[in-house]
Amino acid sequence: MKIWGVAASRRSERQRADAVCQTGERPEDVPAPPAPTRLRSERPLSLAGLRALSRLRREVPVDLRLDNQDLRCAEDLCAVVEACDREAQRRQVPPPKTLTLGPWGHEPGCSCHGTLEVLRETSCEASEAAEAFMTTSAIWTRWPLRSICLCELRLSVPLERLGAALAAAAPSVLRLQHLSLRGTALSLLQAFAGHELELLDLSGNALTDDDFEMLLNLAGPKSALKLHGLILSCNPSITQVSLQQLLASEWASQLQLLDLSECSIGPSGALLLGNFLQMPSSVLRDLCLYRAGIGLEGLRRLVAAAAVCSSLRALDVTANAQREHHWLEDSDLL
Repeated sequence: MKIWGVAASRRSERQRADAVCQTGERPEDVPAPPAPTRLRSERPLSLAGLRALSRLRREVPVDLRLDNQDLRCAEDLCAVVEACDREAQRRQVPPPKTLTLGPWGHEPGCSCHGTLEVLRETSCEASEAAEAFMTTSAIWTRWPLRSICLCELRLSVPLERLGAALAAAAPSVLRLQHLSLRGTALSLLQAFAGHELELLDLSGNALTDDDFEMLLNLAGPKSALKLHGLILSCNPSITQVSLQQLLASEWASQLQLLDLSECSIGPSGALLLGNFLQMPSSVLRDLCLYRAGIGLEGLRRLVAAAAVCSSLRALDVTANAQREHHWLEDSDLL
């Protein structure tokens, strides 16, 4: 009598999956991709895509990640989104609550399809991933998404159209990280006028003071985007000029979280924040100024203001002149 073990079973499954990609034959126990629809082309799915579909048949994820660590091409992305929606309806379980697109590499092709001819036809470009994401927007905009994150992508789709789709999903948290939005951020976010966001993350987008001045149009009475958290980290061209405008806007009385890490705030920006923390209208709870160049005097001013601010619960001033000896030896801080 021959008894097959778990290891042998898994090995045979991998061999059958490889046979699918090489010969096109599909045994009954290998999960087939969904039938072709208008959402995706006729190009074959990668082996990574087939494995992702197999996992979805076992469980619908709460946090859905669409990146090139698990997927290889735009067809994989479309198939996974379709399968998530289909399996959630079939099992009568909630669809994903968070959706992340990226990081997505810039490889000219993927090797999981085998032949050179297919390699040339199949592209894993980040631009195709963004287009596939927009193609499936009719599906994921119906999900009760709490958070949407786009990171490390090359956005080739019209930003107004992408922004409208994101706003239609009505997330509470919107993260737009490392998308090179310099000069285009307002076009992407214009559709959120009249919405409310717990958190807006614009880190690593090479934004400038001019970009932020344009974004502040969303804080005016005509647009009235309510914003409770703002992350502008890793935008070194954001200076104390933007900070001064922010603290004079409608958002100042709404913000509970502010992250200006690695922005060029400087000592003058620290003084502005110190004065703001002492105002009765401030509801700021979390303030992060990692490596913001606030200097020793700015550091002392902020710590003194934080000590008397009733709303503030966390202040991060790491890498801002703490190397100086006895920087806290000030009677106002003790």
